[in-house]
Formats: sequence, structure tokens, C-alpha cells
Amino acid sequence: QKGGHTGSHWSKHDCASSLLDVESLRPIARDVCSFQKPISLSPLCSLCPWWSLCLYSNPGVRGSRRAEARPKCAARQEPRPPGLAAFTLVELLIVIGIIAVLASLLLPAVSRAREAARSVKCLSNLRQLGQAAMLYTQTNRGYFPISTYGFTSGITWDFDIRTTPPRAGTLWGGAVAPPVEQCPSYQWKSRFDRDQYLGYNYNTSYIGGGIGESTPLGHSHESPMRISSIHRASQVALFGDGEYSAGINTFMRAPFIVIGSDIGDGVDPFTRAAGTQGYRHQHRTNVVYCDGHGESVSERHTATGTITAHGVISNSGPEAADNTGFLSADNSAYDPTR
Repeated sequence: QKGGHTGSHWSKHDCASSLLDVESLRPIARDVCSFQKPISLSPLCSLCPWWSLCLYSNPGVRGSRRAEARPKCAARQEPRPPGLAAFTLVELLIVIGIIAVLASLLLPAVSRAREAARSVKCLSNLRQLGQAAMLYTQTNRGYFPISTYGFTSGITWDFDIRTTPPRAGTLWGGAVAPPVEQCPSYQWKSRFDRDQYLGYNYNTSYIGGGIGESTPLGHSHESPMRISSIHRASQVALFGDGEYSAGINTFMRAPFIVIGSDIGDGVDPFTRAAGTQGYRHQHRTNVVYCDGHGESVSERHTATGTITAHGVISNSGPEAADNTGFLSADNSAYDPTR
């Protein structure tokens, strides 16, 4: 049929007699079957070889599948590009599993790095305590600060609790209590539940002494030691990380009582076992020595007891608690007179 669309379809005779290639007639079909408004299909259209072309080219034809499937909204819905395909549940679970494995590997390393930083800060605090003690000796005829003026006096080397809030103790000359007395890794409470800053103890057995302290022979051990009497200053502990099973005791104790000696303290074994060091920095404890240098020490000893005049050690006292202990197997890390 020639000419434009007249409102009627091709005749059965014309469709059946056509020998033209269907693909070559596709443009003609679009032109021939173009129209402005939907038309009804004739039963004869089903015999037309261009039937499918007519339906494809004219979505407005009533009864066409394309017309029926066309969305009601004006916007055309495009298929999702292959590159924007969503994750499947399996892929999502695999990603979550990989993240969990990486986190389990990284978190311990991060925790160790944090503790290492706290240990460095702790050593810096202890060095400042050591420097304060040296300055104290320069203004007090060479004497170190006393550990305590008596347990009922409220005045110790670190704090004076007679006022509210507490003032700094004898080490600081009554100035404002400095935060350097707080160990960054210490979370317990004070034995007396009174101190503003916690974490460190002071060598009371040999250096600090104190009111109410006595030697193994029962004589007074109230006067602190003079700096000129210190031997092996680089090996004798001055301040350190204090800790025992019930919290903190700010008075550092040597592990053994020396029988028949008039040097050192004569406290009972349980008080001695409470004067231990805390190994809270990755199983190490920080110490500042009488020469002012600081170290992180891993050596840990738990036995307490007595030492005879001939040097015989008896482990007759209670042992130190877990993660606490003494710096040496005897009193060598505490006794500056040896």
C-alpha cells in the first residue's frame, strides 16, 4: 500500500503477497503506522508480517503489550547500570568479617601503644618527684623529707590533710598539691581514701623514716637520712609505683627485716607486704633512684621475712599480691648503707 496511514490497516491480500524483507521495511512501518491517537487493531492485523513492527513502533496502539506495560509516571525508569549494582548479603558479611579480623589485630597494638605512652608520662612524674626531693635536701641541711609526722597527724610526705582540700605534704613545702603525684595508669583508691593524687610511694624503710617508726632493735627511726649518707645512689630506690592487694600504700618498704640491726624499719610482716610496687605498665614498674634517674623495671620478687646478721634469709612472711612485688630478692634495692 502506498501513501500515508488512512485510518485503516493493510489488507490480507497485500500482506500475504509481500515478498519484501521485514527488516528492510521497519522504517516504512514506522512511517506507515504513525498516527496521532490510538487506534483499534483489526483481526486482519494478526496476519500482517508487520504486526510486531506496528506494535513496537506505535506504543499508543490499544492492546499492545508495550502500551499496557508503560509506567503511569512521566519520568522514564532506566535500568540500574551494571557498575552500580548493590552488595549481596554474602558480600556484606565477608566485608564485615574482614573488618572484624583487622580490628582484632590492631586493637592490642593500640592498647600497648597507649600504655607505653602512660608509662613515659609516669616516669616523667617520678623524675619530678626526685628533683623535688633533691631541692628539699638543699634547703634542709642535706636531709630528705620525712615520710610522716605520725599517722594521726595528717601530715605525710605527699599530703597535709588537715585542710580541705588537702595541701601538699613535706616534699613540696606546703605548696599546692601537684598533679605529678598521679600515676596515669593507676585507678585504685588510697589506703586512707584521702589523697587527691595517687600512684607513688616513698622509700620509708631506709630514707624517709617517720614519727612512730622504729628500727629492728626498737630504737627510734624518726629522722630521715641525709644525702651524704647515700651509697650506690644509682641503685637505691627513692620513689616508685606503689601498689598492694588493697590499693596503694604511699610508704615503700623493703622486703625483709634485718635482725639485730639498728638501720631500717622494724615493721610487722603484713605492713611490709603492703609496701610493695605495682607492676602495672605492661608487667613493669617505674622507679626513680637517689641519683635522679628513672627506670622501668621488670624484675619482681614476692617473698618477705627476715635476714639474720649473717645474711641468712627466711621467707617467713606473707607474699606480695599478684602483679605487685619488691625490686630485689633482698634489701639491696632499698638500703643505701650497703
